[in-house]
Formats: sequence, structure tokens, C-alpha cells
Amino acid sequence: MSPVGVAESEKPVVVLRDTGAAQTVMINSVLPLSVDTDLHKNVLVECIGDTEYQSLPLHSVCLKSKYVTGDVTVGIVDKIPVEGVHMLLENDTAGGQVNVCPVL
Repeated sequence: MSPVGVAESEKPVVVLRDTGAAQTVMINSVLPLSVDTDLHKNVLVECIGDTEYQSLPLHSVCLKSKYVTGDVTVGIVDKIPVEGVHMLLENDTAGGQVNVCPVL
């Protein structure tokens, strides 16, 4: 992953594919975010274990993963409730990439 247009800043990250939410989020300390990555928009989300909504700033980053490769829009959070995970890849980015095990 890297800021859009800054391939030399590419950094490995741990991504968790989460099918239960709509907005992809990333921890704010993963990449150097700037006015160049800032989309100057926010998204309203209900966070895990929280009854209140939060307004998250949106940034554009370049992601290379088995689910998606290219520029993606991410909401920026202070933490993710799964130790060692840097990004939750949600349905907005990888909605068609769900592997379902058929139950018989």
C-alpha cells in the first residue's frame, strides 16, 4: 500500500476482509497522509461496539491485494479492534470479492 502517486512509499500492511460493513477503513499511522491524499470529504459510520456514529475523513491510497489493486478510498480511524490489522477491507471496495462456503 502507498499514498496515491507515491510508489516509493509502498509499505506492507495486514488487511482483513470484512463482509459486515460498508466503508473500508485504515489506521491513521499506516501511511503518511497529507493534503495530497485527502479527499476533503467525510463519511458517517457506526463503529464496532459503539452506538454513536463517527465522522471519518476520507483519503485515497493505492492498494495491492488479492481482492483489489488500485486506488481505493479509505476512512481514517485511530484504531481497529483486531490486533495487528491495519485495514478493514469492506464492501465498498471489495463487495464482489466474497468467498462463500456452501452449506448443505
